[in-house]
Parts: sequence; structure tokens; C-alpha cells
Amino acid sequence: DSNGFDDRGQAPRDMDIVVHPNNINDVHIGGINTWRSTDGGTTFSITSQWTPSGASSQNIGYCHADIDIMQFVGSGADATLFLGTDGGVFKTPNALAVNSRYYRDLSTGMGIRQFYKMGISQTDPVIVTAGSQDNGTSVLNNDGLWTDWLGADGMEGFVDKNNPDVIYGTTQFGGLYKSINNGVNAFGLTIPVGDGNWNWIVPFEQDPVIQDKIYAAYKTVYQSLDGGVNWTSISQNFGSNIDHFKVAPTNNDKMYLAINGNFWYTTNGGAFWVQSGLNLNGGFINEIAVHPTDANKIAIATTDSNKVYLST
Repeated sequence: DSNGFDDRGQAPRDMDIVVHPNNINDVHIGGINTWRSTDGGTTFSITSQWTPSGASSQNIGYCHADIDIMQFVGSGADATLFLGTDGGVFKTPNALAVNSRYYRDLSTGMGIRQFYKMGISQTDPVIVTAGSQDNGTSVLNNDGLWTDWLGADGMEGFVDKNNPDVIYGTTQFGGLYKSINNGVNAFGLTIPVGDGNWNWIVPFEQDPVIQDKIYAAYKTVYQSLDGGVNWTSISQNFGSNIDHFKVAPTNNDKMYLAINGNFWYTTNGGAFWVQSGLNLNGGFINEIAVHPTDANKIAIATTDSNKVYLST
């Protein structure tokens, strides 16, 4: 809230305080947004919002959240305020004049994003969507440029197998989103389950055969036949969050999932699930890969002495 009437700060995880080197009463603080006091901290007014639209509408600076460090460089009238954030480095050449150009983003060209998952189109041209920690979800178009199309923490996503203008994405804890114009606009999809206790990264997949059929795996596997409007369950409730879920590329009746160190599979589209006898000695499954032409050939990466296991 631009007036400070909320409890959405994240101190002390991300917060800093800095004083202008030429004016002891000019105090700047940052957390999610940035604020400035001209009376030694008695009162503060906002200097940036963490969304570009919010900043523009209020004629204040835009600065990426979350803000971990602030530092003045130089002295006197030439002092420049630098900020280190989850989205890179920002600066304000004139910390005394608050307007829509208050902060300047210095992050262009910095390869610093931590990507969780990515989806690659199966059509020409090649389109890539990728979700990243603290920097939302971005799409790489055929012009070679990345565009941010979804906020929050970006997780799993994929490009529709037949229409590269249709992309799907997720946010932390399983929020589901879709764009039908290559990320220009996005809208939320109905979440199939409402208990709220989900994994940080929720598995989200498209069926390799049937158009508009997609899957989301929470504690139960759900499928939608209409691109995410309506959902039905195709598994029992496993009692724990599903970590990984894959559909065989050449046979959509064969699906595989992992929960901690347990491996489950179905050969009939989810009508009946079987638990594998795999024993990882207390280890966990980190990833599942299904062979592109052999639906029975599966590899898993595990924490069991860092081993990869193969089943045929």
C-alpha cells in the first residue's frame, strides 16, 4: 500500500536503510517498495512501487522487489543511490526528485535469473517459456527477445503443441495461468483443488496427443479437456504432494509420478495407479524423464547416492 497501511512487508529478510551523505535528515528505506523521509525518519513518503503500472499511475519510480541493499555512492549533490534487488541493480541519479523516472534499471544483459522449469514449442518457430525465482515467467519469441508475461515466482510452463501463441504457466504453490496471444495478456485458470497445501513447484503438463487436454498434479492428478476451464480427477488422493508427473510422449495412457522417494505409474490413463517396488534407501526422486519413442522406458534422477535409475 502506497500509504503504508498494510502488513505486507518482508523485514528483516529484505530491508535496508541508508542516509544521504550530505543530509542527515534524508533517509531512504527499501523492502518491497522504497520510501523516503526528509525529517530524519519521523514521516515517510513512497518513492517506488514494485509494479510498473502502479508506479506509472502514481508518478513515482519503478523498482523491482525485493530490495536487499541500498547504498549511496559519491557525496554532495553528485551522490547516487544504488539498489540491489531480486530483479537486478537499480539507481537514482537524483535521490531528491521523485517522479516516474526516479529509478533506472541497470540490469539489461545480466544473465542472473534462476530458472526452475521451461517449456519449448513443438512447432516452427521455436518459442520458449520459462519460470524463474522472484522474476516471474518469461517467453522467448522468434525475434530473439525475452518478454515477461507472468509475475510472482515463475514455475512450470509449456507452449501449446500446435499453437505457439498459446502458452501456459504457473506461480508458486500451484497458481495456473494461460495466454492466448504469446504473453501479451494473461489470465488465471481455475485451480482444481482448494486445500491450499501444495508444493512450491506444482507439476503442469500438456497431453501429447489430445489438443487442449492438460494435467495439474497436486495431491491428486487432475485433467482438463478444455484447456483449463474444467477439471476432473484421474487418480486417488495420495495424501502427500506430487513432486513430479510425466505423460509418455507416444502413449497418453501411460503416466508416471513421484512423491518423495515413491514412484507410481498407470497404464490406463489414470483409472488405476500402481506403486513401484523401487527402494531408494530413504532418498528422493528429483526428476522423471520418459523416452521420446518408448513409453515403457523411464529414467529418474535420485538423491540415493546421486544415482540415476532406468526402467524398461
